[in-house]
Amino acid sequence: MRGAWQLADSRLKCRRCGRRYSWTTTAWEGVRVSASPKRQLLELFVLGVPVYRQRFRAVASAPTAERFYRIVRACCAMAEELREPFGGAIECDETMFGGGAWRQARLGRSLPAR
Repeated sequence: MRGAWQLADSRLKCRRCGRRYSWTTTAWEGVRVSASPKRQLLELFVLGVPVYRQRFRAVASAPTAERFYRIVRACCAMAEELREPFGGAIECDETMFGGGAWRQARLGRSLPAR
């Protein structure tokens, strides 16, 4: 590294501004937790469990879980940007907009004639 030197605690220090920082090579290494809790956090993320719901069965501390979730969301966003935009057709019907014949019948109105 030409613009920084390595400190004793394995962080880097910028030669110009003197700011100390660390450089991780992967997103997986971005959170300082062992592999097993990371896998559990990733499984909970995929299942859609928010961090505040993990308070009774905590795999990691809340700030650590929030940081891990932010990193995973950023990775998902980067993957979406790299993928081609959606080119398929979307099928729309009355159920997509929350209406339809079943709702009219439920409100006591007659069903439309077919």
